[in-house]
Amino acid sequence: MIARAAPPLTIPGYLAITGVDVLTPEGWCEDTTLILNDGHIRAIGADVPADARERDGSGLLALPGIIDLHGDAIERCLAPRQGVFVPDALAFSEHDQAVVAAGITTTFISLTDGIEAGIRNRGTIRRLLPVIEADDQLARHRLHVRHETCAPDDLEELIGWIDAGRLSLLSIADHVPHADQPLKLKRFAESILRRDGGDHSAILALAEAAAARRAEGRQADRILAAAARARSLPLASHDDESPEAVAASLVMGASICEFPTTLAAAQAARAGGAMVLAGAPNLVRGSSHLGLLSAAAGIAAGAVDGLCSDYHPASLFYAPFIAVESGLLTLAEAWRLVSAAPAAAVGIGHRCGALAPGMDADVLLVRPGRGLHARLISVFVAGREVAHYGC
Repeated sequence: MIARAAPPLTIPGYLAITGVDVLTPEGWCEDTTLILNDGHIRAIGADVPADARERDGSGLLALPGIIDLHGDAIERCLAPRQGVFVPDALAFSEHDQAVVAAGITTTFISLTDGIEAGIRNRGTIRRLLPVIEADDQLARHRLHVRHETCAPDDLEELIGWIDAGRLSLLSIADHVPHADQPLKLKRFAESILRRDGGDHSAILALAEAAAARRAEGRQADRILAAAARARSLPLASHDDESPEAVAASLVMGASICEFPTTLAAAQAARAGGAMVLAGAPNLVRGSSHLGLLSAAAGIAAGAVDGLCSDYHPASLFYAPFIAVESGLLTLAEAWRLVSAAPAAAVGIGHRCGALAPGMDADVLLVRPGRGLHARLISVFVAGREVAHYGC
């Protein structure tokens, strides 16, 4: 992973947030004091240092910053209308502010290494990689490459990025339909048409040509998976449909199962030791927009370990409160789905995803409320207040 400096504190010294209810790994510490200094959590419940600045947190919750392992909403920032693009720097700034407004303090930007002519191709990754690696953003940004099986070109470049530590997560997906899957082929073509426009027959020809390279692509997948294992890079499977598909992913070394499409696949992934990741918009909306596994059903069955923003950052903030309102989990249990669990899945749980002395001071101050009535008040990244939304 690329090393980068922590953002500087706005004002040096101690910050004591008083009267706040703090969610710690052991549970709630109510009406207590959270003390931040030099980008870290220094103490919970201790006396306020004599030289500390004080902030009244009465009536607020202090929650760990959200860790989003899969967010592709930057695509809508890059192309706000079909075929209409804005400068990369503007799109990235807009996305940075959007994730912070959703309480996301570490975002894994999911870019597709695919076959499409618009955004979902290697060229977009090449352009955005230096921007992602810059250290002047509000949130922490990491690169999640979603590699398509039927796009095996320039394998050496991708392996070079893996070897150089420029990726923080690699997932392998195969969205190109087989010839005998008319419903999937229709959905695949409609998806590209919505994003990029173009001619329907040309898209079908693109899919046919890509599908012809599937055997070559599967060999490339194995090579990429081996490179990821050699660098201890977390590897995820994507859209596994069955226990058999999950088994194949586990053999390649996948430790995360993104968006399993059936409960049987999700349960098989958990039984095999993989972390199961579902989409927060699925939970907030009440169902999958594709009619696949319901996130609520997966949580109720104990088969979902974490949530991600997928295509809608704001849903990731509200999803835990929806889970509580729906009677699925307590808030402490639900918040783990967006903080401690994803942090542990990608090997950063020793630094973030929880509020405890010595951890990075990635903190959200939240006014509690039922479901969509919770309100984000402040966002701290490494002890720096990067956003404040009222009292």
